[in-house]
Amino acid sequence: MAMKRCRRWAERLLPLLFILGASSVAFAASSGFQAGGSAKRLPQGVPHRVAIGNFSGPEAEQVGDDFFVGVMRLGFEVIEREHFNEIAAELKLQQTGMISTSTVKSLGEHLGVEGMFIGKVHAQRDGQKGAYVGVRLVDVGSGKVLWSATGSSAESLCRSLADDLNLAATAKLPRRRYAVTHPARDAEPYALLHQGSIVGVKTSDGHRYTLLFDSWDDQTPNRLRFCFGVPPCPIEPFSISASEIEDIDLLSN
Repeated sequence: MAMKRCRRWAERLLPLLFILGASSVAFAASSGFQAGGSAKRLPQGVPHRVAIGNFSGPEAEQVGDDFFVGVMRLGFEVIEREHFNEIAAELKLQQTGMISTSTVKSLGEHLGVEGMFIGKVHAQRDGQKGAYVGVRLVDVGSGKVLWSATGSSAESLCRSLADDLNLAATAKLPRRRYAVTHPARDAEPYALLHQGSIVGVKTSDGHRYTLLFDSWDDQTPNRLRFCFGVPPCPIEPFSISASEIEDIDLLSN
């Protein structure tokens, strides 16, 4: 089913723990940041200004580049790679794999960031075939790991991060829960949805997801298009059959 594929996109090791304090690092417009298209939409408390360390492991450069693009699309202000490498070289941390949780504070303060992503590509998981990627988001001020995830690709990690950003943004929103027994396009809650509505979806296989409603799929009757991320949809939408949805929470309309 469609949601079995989606579950792989949103896999993660730990829940999001965005506990960053209100204080921020001094930042100047000339300090080498690239701003994502939705930076102001990130939930309060999430570090907006971040750096992405050089990934280590096989094919690390390509995976790191893909993750960089994905993080920008989610709305973060990301330090330019050239500026990152300059500062890392000054601190003698230029070699791939030299960035660790213990060196994040010094590097982050020099870069003027609030958080830093550290990633590693592993050749294979024990007992399984194929490479996988692990990423951590570290608070520059405290050195605490705020978020971590594993995935089969940079895309799956960004989907996981997008889903967790949605969870953080909607944690305190009131929920309108609907049991879906005979789903139809013109029945509640579907009649209330419009593009950008944030919903909690429980599928028939028992899994729950926080998603953005995009549109009805006009090519196939009773299929809905959703995406992970904060509005507007930063990642290509995918479709789910209404018959696969057991219940749905309308979090934002």
